[in-house]
Amino acid sequence: MVKDEDCFLIHWLTHYARHLDDPRFYIIDDASQAVDTAAILRQTGLDPLCSLLRLPAGPFSDRYKASLLSSIAAGLLERHATVIASDVDEIVTPIGEARSVPLDDLLAAAPSPFVSPIGVLPVHEWSTEKPFDPTEPLAGQRSWGFLHGGSTKPIVWKGMAGEFTPGLHTLKGRDVPVVPHLATMHLRFVDRDTALLRQERRNHVVYATTQTPEQGAHWRTSPDKFALNSLLNPKGRVEGAPDITAEAPRFMQDHMKKVGDHFILKERKFSRAVTLAGSI
Repeated sequence: MVKDEDCFLIHWLTHYARHLDDPRFYIIDDASQAVDTAAILRQTGLDPLCSLLRLPAGPFSDRYKASLLSSIAAGLLERHATVIASDVDEIVTPIGEARSVPLDDLLAAAPSPFVSPIGVLPVHEWSTEKPFDPTEPLAGQRSWGFLHGGSTKPIVWKGMAGEFTPGLHTLKGRDVPVVPHLATMHLRFVDRDTALLRQERRNHVVYATTQTPEQGAHWRTSPDKFALNSLLNPKGRVEGAPDITAEAPRFMQDHMKKVGDHFILKERKFSRAVTLAGSI
C-alpha cells in the first residue's frame, strides 16, 4: 500500500525488476494526492508488470492496512509461488556471500511457509554522501546503518497464507524463521530530504478512531523535531562499527532464540550499528 510515494516506489520497482527473473507488482494506492502513482509506474517503464488498485480517501488505520495486505497476499499465493508483502520502503536483498546467488534461488531455498529476512536500517550520512538515487542499487550509495529488530518482519510468504498484526511486524499465532543471508533494507532514513518530505506529508494524515496514539506515533512528529532527534542527525553515526556480514550471526545469537533448525525473533526493540560497504 502506498500513499504519496515517489522515491521509494521507484526504487522498490527497479530493485525487484533488477533482481527477479519474472516479477509481478501489485500496488494499492491509498488515495494519493501529492503524486501521480500511475505516472510513476509509467516513468519506470515497468507499468506492464504492475496492477494498480486505487482506494477512495479514508482515515488511516494500521489494523485496516494489515488486514487488507494479508487478504491480498493470501489471494496472490493462489497464483504465485512466493509473495513478498511489505511496505514500499522495504526491499529484500542478499547480503554477504549470498550476493553471488540470484535472489530467485535464495527465495526458493528459504524455509516455508514464512520467512523474516534480517532487518537493516541504512542511514544517510548527508554531510558526506550524495542524495539517494532511487533508480540505482542501494549498494555503494550508503556506507553504514543498523541491524534492526523492528525491521525484521515476516514479509516473505511461500505457499501458505498468514495474518499480519498491525505494523506488519509479526504474524498472528506464528513464529517465523529469520535468515541472516537475506536482509530487509528499511529505507526510511536512506535519504534525508526524502525522509523530511515524507514526514511533512504524514503530519497531514487523518487517522481512524481505532488508531491508538502509540500506533504510528512517529508519523505525528514535526519535520523539524524529526530531523533533530532521528538518525538523520549526523551525530548519530557510530564510528568503527563492525561489518554487517560478520555481525549478523552474532546479532542473531544475542537477540533471537533457536527453535529446531531455525532462529526466531524474541524481541524487536534493539539495534546494532554496522558498516554496509562491500557487503550489500
